[in-house]
Amino acid sequence: MELETEREDEARAMPDAAAEAAGGQADTTDGRTNDATWAEGAPETDDVPLEEVAWRALPAVGDGLLRLVAAFGAGLLTGIAWNVVGRVPPSGFVAALGWAAALCGPTLLAIAAGVALDGGLRPHILHGRPVRLLAEVVIGMALLILAIGVEATITDLSPLAVPSTLALALGLGLGFGLGGMRLRGMSGDARWLFAGLGVASLFGLALPFIVPAALDPMENGALGFFGCLLFGFGLPGVAVGVIGGGWQRMRVERGAFGLPPEEEDAYPLELPPDHWSRHVTPATAEAQASGVPAAEAEAAAEGEMPSVTTADAVVEELARRRQALLEAVADLSDEQLDRAGVVGEWSIKNLLAHLADQDVVLARVVPERLRTGEKPAEVLEMNADADAYNARVVASHAAMTPREQLAELTAARERLVATIRGLGDEALARRQPWPEWPDTLAEYFLVHIGDHESEHAEAIRVVAEKLRAE
Repeated sequence: MELETEREDEARAMPDAAAEAAGGQADTTDGRTNDATWAEGAPETDDVPLEEVAWRALPAVGDGLLRLVAAFGAGLLTGIAWNVVGRVPPSGFVAALGWAAALCGPTLLAIAAGVALDGGLRPHILHGRPVRLLAEVVIGMALLILAIGVEATITDLSPLAVPSTLALALGLGLGFGLGGMRLRGMSGDARWLFAGLGVASLFGLALPFIVPAALDPMENGALGFFGCLLFGFGLPGVAVGVIGGGWQRMRVERGAFGLPPEEEDAYPLELPPDHWSRHVTPATAEAQASGVPAAEAEAAAEGEMPSVTTADAVVEELARRRQALLEAVADLSDEQLDRAGVVGEWSIKNLLAHLADQDVVLARVVPERLRTGEKPAEVLEMNADADAYNARVVASHAAMTPREQLAELTAARERLVATIRGLGDEALARRQPWPEWPDTLAEYFLVHIGDHESEHAEAIRVVAEKLRAE
């Protein structure tokens, strides 16, 4: 379930019935309907809603500082590992290769941690294009480790080539592992931050060589000199590597989540840019662009201006939408309602279960969100894997008969209506009840319940006509 975006899981599960009814074909992009929240190129895997992806134009300051500290720590661990496994590489190629792998161990762990700790990316990383992009980083790291091993066996190259190549490997791995910031693009500010990650990691790497020299210059002076050389010669490599790694991480994220919006639209993080154009008239769309609430604009286009900010008005409009749904299924038999695969992979009964669950969840979470201003943890968990959540909802209702499911649909709506009336007219008329929704709370219910149900009602109507014609 996705409470605040168009639902790609439903778009994949169902044909575009409205288009079919009009005699046309569904508008698709790479096999997905226009209801998808992901941009072109997103894989058909578990959904992560667009508002959970949280694309940003610039990295957050706190997030950036934390990643700088993490980069410093990874570099420090690399420097410690260098001192533990031996400051001078072994002479044999196999031994030198193992030595190089040990030096890159913290970087490899950073790559793994960067994927493992990113809950939004984890469900997608083993599917399609993202895993191929990840493989490119792994192959690149393997080639750099091989290069370090080769350079370590060539005495003339070792003092300069090994630090430079290690810095490149360190930057590449940390840029990828720490670069999962959902940035819209590698802007100038983002590049400076990524370069900062490289400098922080390189500083940590040099400390295990510089500190002993500072504490005992007579004994470890040469070691301190090597640390300075390591930092100086490593700067170009680590800067290039970390920017390249961060850029590759962006490619993985876009392969998993699709392209970010090119620019902020009137409803960022809530609805796709074409939402209003698919649900209202052109006159309404123009009025909406001027800041007029959608329902008022619809009424104005029809020459009237009823209130849509009262509980009675919202309940009446939702009842009108529900009546269209009930009329679509009114004379269908239990067998027809329960027949699998008539609406995508679902039966009509499955779709009714989904609509009932939407009512129940909104009745539960909207009051909480009004109190806190934050998206409830329950919603975040649902949206983290919308396909799996919808599958669980359908499975939990599998034992119900179609008539029982219709009764539950009615009970769920009664609960939602009670919640709407309990909120009161003042709360429903409130604009921007939380940061991501700029319109009134009344309009929120009309869009996320009313429009959602109307789309499904049209799909059911088309399917029902075919079933009756059998």
